Amino acid sequence: MGEEQNKAMVRQAVEEIFNKQNPDAVDKYHTADFINHDPNLPQIRSLEEYKQWIGALKTAYPLPGYHVITDDIIAEGDRVVVRWTCESTGKEAIFTGATVYRLAGGKIAECWWSYDMLGALQQVGVVPAIGQGPERT
Repeated sequence: MGEEQNKAMVRQAVEEIFNKQNPDAVDKYHTADFINHDPNLPQIRSLEEYKQWIGALKTAYPLPGYHVITDDIIAEGDRVVVRWTCESTGKEAIFTGATVYRLAGGKIAECWWSYDMLGALQQVGVVPAIGQGPERT
C-alpha cells in the first residue's frame, strides 16, 4: 500500500476502534501478531489483550465518552505517525499524544504510544496538580 492509503487506513482504524468504540474492529485493522508498545500499559502484549483494553475504555467512557481528534498525520514507507488530542466527556479531560504505527500487509502490525498520562490523571483528580498536594510541615 502507498503512504496515502496507509494514512487513510490508520485514520479509519482510529475512527472505528476508538471514536465508535468498536473492539471487534481490532481484527479488521491489526495483524494477528500485533505488538503494542505503551509504557503506560505494558501488560497489553497480545491482540486479545488490546481488544480487552478497548472494551474497558468503552465501559469507562460510554459513548460519547471520548473522542480522538487527528491533529496531524504523516506517513513514510511502512510507518504512519498520528499526533492526536483525546477529549473525554463526563470525566472532563483533554490530553495529547502521538502514536507511531508500523503497517504490514495493509494492517497495523505495531504501535508505539507517547501521551500525557500525568496530565490526564491530574484532570480527573486521580493525581493532584503540582502545588495542590497536601500541606507539608
